[in-house]
Amino acid sequence: MISAIINQSINVAWTILCYIPIVILWHLDYNAYVFWTALAISLIPLVCREAVFNRFQLSNSKQFYKRLGIAYFQRFTQKGMLAVKIIGTLDNSHKNFKRIDISKFKTEILGYEKYHYSCFLFFSLSAFYALYGHLYVLLLFIFMSNIIYNLVPILIQQYNKLRICSLNQLILKLR
Repeated sequence: MISAIINQSINVAWTILCYIPIVILWHLDYNAYVFWTALAISLIPLVCREAVFNRFQLSNSKQFYKRLGIAYFQRFTQKGMLAVKIIGTLDNSHKNFKRIDISKFKTEILGYEKYHYSCFLFFSLSAFYALYGHLYVLLLFIFMSNIIYNLVPILIQQYNKLRICSLNQLILKLR
């Protein structure tokens, strides 16, 4: 229970922080046609299969993602090192985790990928709209938010897929 609250609190904090420039943009310069078109286009990743996201995998090397600093950024996400540390001091129930369910993690990763690719598209289309409207300061904040809220999590999920693949190979060797 405590872990769910902490993890969701982290999600809510990042979402509020990174959606602020998007909300400001559409509040200042709302065009219904552009908004709903951008939103409709951004929903496309939600119906894509896993194979589509696998094509966007930047590297098959965990070291590549480590050099990008993904392990560092992972500390500040839900179920990241910071959350685990906080949860560990409040509740030791996370230590009772005995069995690794790889299929559950893969499904979770696919869900995160779909969400963040969808948001990435919406943020990007919103950035183009800000550029079109000469709202350069908002464009800068939307661009930074897109990196923090979408691009980094997408890269974290790509890194996690490689970690799960390595773990799966280790489990198969031990059998």
